Amino acid sequence: DPTIPVEGVSRDEYFAKKFGSIDRIEQIFERVVGVGEKAGIDFRFDKIPKAVNTIPLHKLLHIAREEGTQIALEEKFFKGYFTDGIDFSDNEQLIAFMEDFGWNCEKTEAILANDEIGYHVTQEIKHFQSLGVTGVPFFILNNKYGISGAQPTSVFLETLEKHSLVELH
Repeated sequence: DPTIPVEGVSRDEYFAKKFGSIDRIEQIFERVVGVGEKAGIDFRFDKIPKAVNTIPLHKLLHIAREEGTQIALEEKFFKGYFTDGIDFSDNEQLIAFMEDFGWNCEKTEAILANDEIGYHVTQEIKHFQSLGVTGVPFFILNNKYGISGAQPTSVFLETLEKHSLVELH
């Protein structure tokens, strides 16, 4: 969420505003934890220190994409945030995290300070917003059809069949 201040905001405050109440958040988290367990993912929402502005992370991912390591870094970010409770709004924690990924301090700081990379990231965000993306997960099939949210497999199969994107037997 690029609208979050650079220093981040209280996790509970942010999610309550986004989903309506603390009770609603707990229900959502409980459901996601259950699904995560089945997929081998250890979600630890209780460890999330705060909601963070993701622009710095997207800047790092932009360069990782150019270097062919975007997927590995994305997975590491997700685990760091949703399982390990790393505060990515804290530059020291972010730099140490990236050193563990194999990027030295100078490289990470240079990317974070680079306004041109920031411009590319914000343009990409605007592009996807123009396609109707308002949150994650969001799936775009064949650059034409969008599916928002965590949907059952049947929704994907129906969309694929309905739009002749794949022939299923």
